[in-house]
Amino acid sequence: MDNEKEIVINKDDLKTLIKDNVDEAVKAIEEKHKAEDGKKKVPEPLREGFRSDAIKVNIVKPQENRLGMLLRALGKSEIEKKTIATVFTEWGKEVRNYLPEDIEKQIKAKKSLNMSLLASGGAMVFEDYASDFIDLLTAKSVLRKAGVPVIDMPNGNITFTKVTGGTTAYWRGETENKRASTPTYGQVKLDTKILVGQVAVSDQLLRYGSLNVDAMVQNRLLEDVALKEDITLLLEGTGTVNTPKSLYNWTPSGNRNTMTASPTSAKVQSDLYKMKRQLLAANIPMVKPTWFMTPSARNYIEAQVDSNSNLMFWAAELINKGTLLGIPVETTTQLIDSGGTTSNIILADLNATILGQGMSLTIKFKEGGNYYNGTETKIGDVTGESVYTCELEEDFAVAHAEAITRLTGVTWGI
Repeated sequence: MDNEKEIVINKDDLKTLIKDNVDEAVKAIEEKHKAEDGKKKVPEPLREGFRSDAIKVNIVKPQENRLGMLLRALGKSEIEKKTIATVFTEWGKEVRNYLPEDIEKQIKAKKSLNMSLLASGGAMVFEDYASDFIDLLTAKSVLRKAGVPVIDMPNGNITFTKVTGGTTAYWRGETENKRASTPTYGQVKLDTKILVGQVAVSDQLLRYGSLNVDAMVQNRLLEDVALKEDITLLLEGTGTVNTPKSLYNWTPSGNRNTMTASPTSAKVQSDLYKMKRQLLAANIPMVKPTWFMTPSARNYIEAQVDSNSNLMFWAAELINKGTLLGIPVETTTQLIDSGGTTSNIILADLNATILGQGMSLTIKFKEGGNYYNGTETKIGDVTGESVYTCELEEDFAVAHAEAITRLTGVTWGI
């Protein structure tokens, strides 16, 4: 320690020392980049020091609405007769951040792979975009958000075996013969049906709209698909060749209840407890039970009071915890009957249900396409609109129908 000398360096010398080391590091980086690609250069801002914004990596993180951006590019390229790569370039975007690498290479090779032309023929959307779409759909679809089990059907269909009758246990004496007990089995089959969603968008909006159009197109398409999926799987689905069977129609006859007339707090409580009791009496494990009801029915339940004007305990539970009789609640307007004067409430253990999902998502674009707005058919060539059509493959089934109960003719809050 006595032989060590203290080194003293002033501020200017320290700056020079740091600058020399930085210059050497920058030079090494430049030489490495030149070796990899003579055309690439390290951004000049590096020479000015280590600022957080000085190093720019040539990777653009896709926006949250990247599916929406792809859809808008798809429409704009078709309307303006340009390649989708050209559209992205005009927007100042790297096409490789929005298309898979193999597709990008073929576009650069000037092969006929404009995404809009592919889509016009019904091309499948790339797997990562399909995954994005499903993730976004889950946030909007009530049934998906509630946690319905989802399985992939790579071949478009799948069959499950279910136990329809269990074994029988018994007591026997020491010298009595043993008796065999054989369980019985059934099958649950799912075959993909095609769910179609349509969104009409102004041609001018596609040509000149800002990036906000990406979110608008994406959200409108998602909402259209989610609403149709909910009303089909919860209420309207009949289980025919082209339509999945809904929870409403899966409900066994013994669990089909009608609201008690002239509802009061006591009658509301009785109806709700009856539904829960039906599942418990069928030995349903209640792994993932969920109430499905309209927002107006939920508001009505939350307002129920006793004879002293105190909130009913289950009304307070719903307000404070979001559960009803210990069970989560999901709301949707898709449970209102066609006449608009009554609604339905469904209680189901989703652990007994299966949503089978095909592996393909197809999005088509039709310039000047026709569409039905709910009251009449609109002609896009006349209205100056084009149409996006989304096709999603799925099916829905219930392994044990006793896991569902329903209450119909509900006037609560209507």
